[in-house]
Amino acid sequence: MIERSNSSFPSLLKLLGNMIPVIGGVLIALFIENWKEDLDDKHFLTKVFDNIDKEMQGNLESLDEVIPKQERVLDTLKAYMDDESVSIANIFFEKLNGLQMASLNNVSWQAFLNSKMELVDFEDISTLSEIDESIKLMDVKIEKMMALLLASTNATDDATKEAAYISIANVLDSEYQLQKAYSAYLGKAEGE
Repeated sequence: MIERSNSSFPSLLKLLGNMIPVIGGVLIALFIENWKEDLDDKHFLTKVFDNIDKEMQGNLESLDEVIPKQERVLDTLKAYMDDESVSIANIFFEKLNGLQMASLNNVSWQAFLNSKMELVDFEDISTLSEIDESIKLMDVKIEKMMALLLASTNATDDATKEAAYISIANVLDSEYQLQKAYSAYLGKAEGE
């Protein structure tokens, strides 16, 4: 028979006694690291969403300023629709002093897309992505509108004026939608 030595049991207890503080120290360090990381993430999100809110507020102000001017453009185009003595250039440069577009920024959201997006709930990501897509769509509409207006600056016929009217109304519709989306998002952010 093999005889057991009772001397290994105190060694095992001593080893466990030495390991417990080490394991406890590691667990405390992990807890502190996770806590610090959570705190850093919350600080990061606060900064990002503050910047997004500021951009959206600026975009909303730009839309609020430009939309009435574009409504006036539509009214003026409608008033001169049948007047073939007035060209599109006359309408925009003599009657209206040009055409103004809203200046919209989306830098904070674009920067955020490339980092820590997993920290944000799906509803916020979805809303911000929809706004981003609406801005891109509006940019396409503006490009098409500008191409049409530049190609027909000397046109005086009602068909070309009507095409310009529809094109500007199309851009204006996108601006109304963005205005509504910004107001809704900012209202939700204030209510949190």
